[in-house]
Amino acid sequence: MTDYEWALDCLRRDGKITVTFVSRWLRIGYATSTKICNRLVDEGFAEVQDGIYVLKEEQA
Repeated sequence: MTDYEWALDCLRRDGKITVTFVSRWLRIGYATSTKICNRLVDEGFAEVQDGIYVLKEEQA
């Protein structure tokens, strides 16, 4: 499982994640964690609310 897949799994499970959480859990740099979280937004899985990456609700 890639770091991105892990972050997506956590997002789907918990409904929200932060860059700091990803960085600490995966033991990777903050900049790399930011890229992973921003990719979640770019691919339509998350949206940012007050610095927290929140699972984007499905559009009906």
